[in-house]
Amino acid sequence: MRATPTLLLVSLAACNAPEAPPSSPSEITSSGPLRIEEDADGLRVFMGDELFCAYDRRNELRPILWPVNGPAGAGVTRAYPQTEAAPGEASDHPHHQAVWYGHGAVNGHDFWHAGHGERVVDLGDMELEGPAEEGTLSRGFLMSWQVKGEELCQEERVMSFRGTSEERWVDFELTLHANQTDLRFGDTKEGTFAVRLAPTLRLRGPVAEGSIRNSAGHTDGEAWGKRAAWVEYSGPVGGETVYVSLHDHSENLRHPTWWHARDYGLLAANPFGIHDFERKPGGTGDFTLPKGERLTQRYSLRVARTPYGN
Repeated sequence: MRATPTLLLVSLAACNAPEAPPSSPSEITSSGPLRIEEDADGLRVFMGDELFCAYDRRNELRPILWPVNGPAGAGVTRAYPQTEAAPGEASDHPHHQAVWYGHGAVNGHDFWHAGHGERVVDLGDMELEGPAEEGTLSRGFLMSWQVKGEELCQEERVMSFRGTSEERWVDFELTLHANQTDLRFGDTKEGTFAVRLAPTLRLRGPVAEGSIRNSAGHTDGEAWGKRAAWVEYSGPVGGETVYVSLHDHSENLRHPTWWHARDYGLLAANPFGIHDFERKPGGTGDFTLPKGERLTQRYSLRVARTPYGN
């Protein structure tokens, strides 16, 4: 496999802890405070003795990252539908599964909502070449995007984990390979790389105290559908103010991307939904990846005690 590239920074904050890992999982330790425990269901990344985040490779619809825990030890992603809704959480949009990747129109199939024959399956570990950056742990996985058990395409996913006492990061490199046929990504707002945030980071709702800003200077509801290099939510989580930002890599398709940034806590980078975001003719955002070619997108999610850029 190709060498691990330099990735953007992404950080996430804590959520409800998953069940305890098996008594003797395999363990990988970086030169810094990070370590990984892995079993058949996925992996758990620890910062010292604290759970940083967990990767669930056996999820029914798709592999997801949940929970993600920040410096304060409180969750920045919604618990539902992975578990019962926490106090103040909404049980809407059950396809909003913490941190996930999918699009609502891929050759006419819906990998955003999924569950109607569409599924992303983790095929196993992907070997990475090249030296790891000091203080960083990286893991690679080969995915199969399937419709009723038949493979539509493959994905190579690399996740890199970093962290300090003040902020934590997860870097994602997502490479879709059109190994079966041409892939047509349709013009819809239903996508693409996303996080569903904790209820206190929402702008509306019974416990909502959040706010939004982006790199282009838009705030709150003005950020929806706008192009920006990054979008950041902030609000109280675990007794302190937490900042959660998602970043679009400068070499990504159609950078800076459009953002499906909702006041109810959905944040998604979507390079395809131009029709919905800019009210342009339907199909304006369509993109076709020819058979045999690859599309690589890089995103970063950051959770910290300070705003991005400070």
